[in-house]
Amino acid sequence: MEQEIKQTIMIPTSDGKEREATCIGLIKVDELNKFFLIYTYGEHDDNGMEVIHVSEFIDNGDNSIDLKEVEASDWEIIKNYLREAIKSEEA
Repeated sequence: MEQEIKQTIMIPTSDGKEREATCIGLIKVDELNKFFLIYTYGEHDDNGMEVIHVSEFIDNGDNSIDLKEVEASDWEIIKNYLREAIKSEEA
């Protein structure tokens, strides 16, 4: 049986600390010309579904990155992108 390997990453929090998360993936949304990091803290909602988080991924070009909160105007496009990605995996 194949075992899935998940990468653990540290996500900066608003209080200046870091929180361990599991990286699900990095996606590029061509429509926005932006990259987004998808990750989870292993939490589940009331329906037992794993809660995912998304942050804009900004490569500073100097071996450093920034994670930025997703702009409200980008959320609908990202949600549609994720829905389509899930549908294509289920097919």
